[in-house]
Amino acid sequence: MAVAGAKNDAVSIAAHRGDAKTLLAFDVLTDSAKKGLAGFTIKVKPPTREAYYLINDLQFEHPDQHARDPSEAENSTMNAPIHKFRWLHVPGQDHQGLSPEFGDYTYTVTPRYFNETNKMVAFEAGLSLDVIVRLAPNRDNRRALTISITYLNRR
Repeated sequence: MAVAGAKNDAVSIAAHRGDAKTLLAFDVLTDSAKKGLAGFTIKVKPPTREAYYLINDLQFEHPDQHARDPSEAENSTMNAPIHKFRWLHVPGQDHQGLSPEFGDYTYTVTPRYFNETNKMVAFEAGLSLDVIVRLAPNRDNRRALTISITYLNRR
Protein backbone atom coordinates (compact mmCIF):
# COMPACT_ATOMS: atom_id res chain seq x y z
CA MET A 1 0.00 0.00 0.00
CA ALA A 2 1.51 3.33 -1.06
CA VAL A 3 1.48 6.21 1.42
CA ALA A 4 1.61 9.96 0.77
CA GLY A 5 1.68 12.55 3.50
CA ALA A 6 1.92 16.18 4.48
CA LYS A 7 2.10 18.13 7.71
CA ASN A 8 2.32 21.63 9.08
CA ASP A 9 2.67 22.98 12.63
CA ALA A 10 -0.87 21.90 13.56
CA VAL A 11 -1.91 18.75 11.69
CA SER A 12 -0.60 15.86 9.62
CA ILE A 13 -2.33 13.91 6.89
CA ALA A 14 -1.46 10.44 5.61
CA ALA A 15 -3.06 9.05 2.47
CA HIS A 16 -2.93 5.27 2.11
CA ARG A 17 -3.63 4.06 -1.42
CA GLY A 18 -5.60 0.87 -1.73
CA ASP A 19 -7.35 -0.97 -4.54
CA ALA A 20 -8.99 1.97 -6.37
CA LYS A 21 -9.57 3.84 -3.10
CA THR A 22 -7.75 6.04 -0.61
CA LEU A 23 -7.76 5.97 3.19
CA LEU A 24 -7.09 9.45 4.54
CA ALA A 25 -5.85 9.65 8.15
CA PHE A 26 -5.49 12.86 10.16
CA ASP A 27 -3.60 13.74 13.32
CA VAL A 28 -3.61 16.92 15.39
CA LEU A 29 -0.08 17.64 16.52
CA THR A 30 -0.38 20.27 19.25
CA ASP A 31 -2.67 21.05 22.16
CA SER A 32 -3.42 24.47 20.69
CA ALA A 33 -4.49 22.86 17.40
CA LYS A 34 -6.87 20.56 19.31
CA LYS A 35 -8.66 23.45 21.03
CA GLY A 36 -12.03 24.04 19.37
CA LEU A 37 -11.47 21.46 16.62
CA ALA A 38 -14.73 21.01 14.67
CA GLY A 39 -13.47 18.46 12.16
CA PHE A 40 -11.95 18.39 8.69
CA THR A 41 -13.02 19.77 5.32
CA ILE A 42 -11.91 17.49 2.46
CA LYS A 43 -11.72 18.64 -1.15
CA VAL A 44 -10.96 16.15 -3.92
CA LYS A 45 -9.50 17.03 -7.34
CA PRO A 46 -9.70 14.11 -9.81
CA PRO A 47 -7.20 14.03 -12.70
CA THR A 48 -9.37 15.72 -15.35
CA ARG A 49 -12.58 16.76 -13.59
CA GLU A 50 -13.59 19.68 -11.41
CA ALA A 51 -12.68 19.56 -7.73
CA TYR A 52 -15.45 18.83 -5.22
CA TYR A 53 -15.94 18.53 -1.48
CA LEU A 54 -16.67 15.13 -0.02
CA ILE A 55 -20.11 14.54 1.45
CA ASN A 56 -20.62 14.01 5.19
CA ASP A 57 -23.59 12.01 6.47
CA LEU A 58 -23.63 14.25 9.55
CA GLN A 59 -24.41 17.94 9.50
CA PHE A 60 -25.18 20.70 11.96
CA GLU A 61 -28.71 20.83 13.35
CA HIS A 62 -28.76 24.59 12.71
CA PRO A 63 -26.31 25.17 9.83
CA ASP A 64 -27.28 28.85 9.57
CA GLN A 65 -25.64 29.44 12.97
CA HIS A 66 -22.19 28.51 11.63
CA ALA A 67 -19.86 30.01 9.05
CA ARG A 68 -20.74 28.33 5.77
CA ASP A 69 -20.37 28.53 2.02
CA PRO A 70 -23.88 28.97 0.57
CA SER A 71 -22.73 27.68 -2.82
CA GLU A 72 -22.07 24.26 -1.24
CA ALA A 73 -24.61 21.71 0.02
CA GLU A 74 -25.28 21.61 3.76
CA ASN A 75 -23.74 18.12 3.96
CA SER A 76 -20.64 19.10 2.00
CA THR A 77 -17.56 18.89 4.20
CA MET A 78 -17.14 22.61 3.53
CA ASN A 79 -20.25 23.19 5.66
CA ALA A 80 -20.28 19.96 7.71
CA PRO A 81 -16.70 18.90 8.48
CA ILE A 82 -15.80 15.25 9.00
CA HIS A 83 -15.73 14.51 12.74
CA LYS A 84 -13.45 11.49 12.43
CA PHE A 85 -9.72 11.20 12.13
CA ARG A 86 -9.99 8.99 9.05
CA TRP A 87 -12.03 8.82 5.89
CA LEU A 88 -12.20 6.26 3.09
CA HIS A 89 -12.67 7.80 -0.34
CA VAL A 90 -13.92 5.50 -3.08
CA PRO A 91 -14.28 7.39 -6.37
CA GLY A 92 -17.68 6.87 -7.92
CA GLN A 93 -19.67 6.85 -4.69
CA ASP A 94 -20.91 10.45 -4.59
CA HIS A 95 -19.67 12.63 -7.43
CA GLN A 96 -18.42 10.57 -10.36
CA GLY A 97 -21.24 8.17 -11.04
CA LEU A 98 -20.53 4.73 -12.40
CA SER A 99 -17.39 5.69 -14.30
CA PRO A 100 -14.79 7.07 -11.90
CA GLU A 101 -11.46 7.93 -13.42
CA PHE A 102 -8.05 6.76 -12.30
CA GLY A 103 -4.85 8.77 -12.06
CA ASP A 104 -3.51 11.46 -9.73
CA TYR A 105 -6.03 12.70 -7.17
CA THR A 106 -5.25 15.73 -5.03
CA TYR A 107 -6.80 15.71 -1.58
CA THR A 108 -6.90 19.05 0.22
CA VAL A 109 -7.60 18.64 3.92
CA THR A 110 -8.34 21.62 6.16
CA PRO A 111 -8.93 21.51 9.92
CA ARG A 112 -12.01 23.52 10.96
CA TYR A 113 -12.61 25.18 14.31
CA PHE A 114 -15.32 26.40 16.65
CA ASN A 115 -15.09 29.78 18.39
CA GLU A 116 -15.73 30.38 22.11
CA THR A 117 -19.51 30.26 21.53
CA ASN A 118 -19.31 26.89 19.70
CA LYS A 119 -19.99 28.36 16.26
CA MET A 120 -17.82 27.12 13.41
CA VAL A 121 -15.54 29.90 12.17
CA ALA A 122 -14.89 30.78 8.53
CA PHE A 123 -12.78 28.50 6.35
CA GLU A 124 -9.05 29.27 6.64
CA ALA A 125 -7.28 28.21 3.44
CA GLY A 126 -3.90 28.81 5.08
CA LEU A 127 -4.45 25.73 7.27
CA SER A 128 -4.96 23.43 4.24
CA LEU A 129 -2.63 20.58 3.33
CA ASP A 130 -2.47 18.77 -0.02
CA VAL A 131 -1.58 15.16 -0.68
CA ILE A 132 -1.47 13.58 -4.13
CA VAL A 133 -2.33 9.92 -4.61
CA ARG A 134 -2.19 7.94 -7.85
CA LEU A 135 -5.45 6.02 -7.74
CA ALA A 136 -5.67 2.78 -9.73
CA PRO A 137 -6.98 -0.75 -9.41
CA ASN A 138 -4.47 -3.05 -7.75
CA ARG A 139 -3.59 -5.30 -10.65
CA ASP A 140 -1.40 -7.61 -8.55
CA ASN A 141 -4.32 -8.49 -6.26
CA ARG A 142 -6.60 -9.08 -9.24
CA ARG A 143 -4.04 -11.43 -10.76
CA ALA A 144 -3.70 -13.32 -7.45
CA LEU A 145 -7.48 -13.55 -7.17
CA THR A 146 -7.77 -14.85 -10.75
CA ILE A 147 -5.10 -17.48 -10.10
CA SER A 148 -6.87 -18.60 -6.91
CA ILE A 149 -10.26 -18.86 -8.65
CA THR A 150 -8.73 -20.81 -11.53
CA TYR A 151 -7.07 -23.20 -9.09
CA LEU A 152 -10.31 -23.73 -7.13
CA ASN A 153 -12.29 -24.35 -10.32
CA ARG A 154 -9.91 -27.14 -11.37
CA ARG A 155 -10.47 -29.10 -8.17
